[in-house]
Amino acid sequence: MSQLVGPEAEVVAAYIAARAGVSVSGARHPELLARVEQAMVAAGIPSAERFCERLDQDSASFDRLVVALTVPESYFFRESPQIELLASEVLPERAEARGPEGTLRLWSAACASGQEAYTLAILLDEKGLSGRARVLATDLSLQALETARRGVYAKWSLRAVDDRRRRTYFRAVPGGYRVEPGLDRLVTFQHHNLLDDSKDPRMADMDVVLCRNVLVYLTPDAVQDVGRRLAASLAPGGWLLTAATDPHLDAVEGLQATMTPAGVAYRRVVGASPAVVVSTRPQPPPRSRPQRKPRSRPQPQKTVRPKASVAELESETAEAYVVLVRALGSAGRLEAAAEAAAEAVARYPLHVELRLLQGMVLLESGRPDEAAAAAKAALYVEPDLAMAHLTLARADQARQDPAAARRSYRNALAVLEAVPADKPVRLADGETAGRLAGLARAGQSAGQQVAARMAGS
Repeated sequence: MSQLVGPEAEVVAAYIAARAGVSVSGARHPELLARVEQAMVAAGIPSAERFCERLDQDSASFDRLVVALTVPESYFFRESPQIELLASEVLPERAEARGPEGTLRLWSAACASGQEAYTLAILLDEKGLSGRARVLATDLSLQALETARRGVYAKWSLRAVDDRRRRTYFRAVPGGYRVEPGLDRLVTFQHHNLLDDSKDPRMADMDVVLCRNVLVYLTPDAVQDVGRRLAASLAPGGWLLTAATDPHLDAVEGLQATMTPAGVAYRRVVGASPAVVVSTRPQPPPRSRPQRKPRSRPQPQKTVRPKASVAELESETAEAYVVLVRALGSAGRLEAAAEAAAEAVARYPLHVELRLLQGMVLLESGRPDEAAAAAKAALYVEPDLAMAHLTLARADQARQDPAAARRSYRNALAVLEAVPADKPVRLADGETAGRLAGLARAGQSAGQQVAARMAGS
């Protein structure tokens, strides 16, 4: 960082932590501070005081900076074990608890660009509950909410959607797929900061709250504040689902940790009163007002951080690339995703997930030759990676090489059939070995038919 902007960026980072709860500490501290600095340089405002005033007055600038610090990534039917838990246990149970005339209330908290909220709407429709349910979807990012309301997504966002659901709930449009209008009517999108102290009746008496891959970005104080707010929003017996990577909330009053087939979930203890939320985080300065007196900005806390090893820092940075490539792909920015993947594998050539992501992005971008090379590079690192074999098979199909595709599908099947059918497959977004094996067999069969037609022509 430059000597001019660097110290000022620390002050802005402290402001963001106070206002949005976003943590800039830990091994990612230099990287996140650099992003703050880049935003200041792009705005041409090296002064922390003036830049924070800009963030006060311009919600779009604040929105862009928070997104840059968190890089949200979402897609339909993410974390399939939790989706199965919702479909098989949570929704039927809550529908019974509400009674035949009751309305089910679901909240997708920090919904990003809407894929999670629409996934909930699809589940409700499939369970015959769409006529008696409502989904509230909120996010801090105005830009993400605009995308969510449009309901148009790149193919990459539908990578965990099976063909039946794709035909039923989506229609092909220029640039990707649009959710069917019926789903629009089930979901209400609303701007909301999870750290907002105000009480909104629309965020109360919830049967299900999903707040996944959000808490991991927050400071410890903000995690506890948000946890208490989410607990207070639940109806007695309501469910809260977070991601495996998120901090635990078992210490939050009124929540009971429950072990499920999808991992730990939380439930509002029946009979417990809603928690009174007392914020422990630093409070942001008030919003700008005309002719106000100058105010001081929160100063960065001088904490002693444990020194991270070179290996730990490299791992953090590689994972940041993983998140970035996925986020760009989900947003339909395939060219940018491919560029980020190329930069990432140049720095971390033996990182198998980056190699696999590069192959998947290149395949979706219509570059099958390069996709095949990336998939082979992943297999060089990890020869039994089923997803790399499947990606290579799809690339071979796109290159009109049915013999190579059949060979890759056969290799994928050899790996998948060696593990239990219900076991999630590595780097497959929660997909099980049985389901992927079925897809491999279908692809192998289609390749045989293509080969037969080519031989007869």
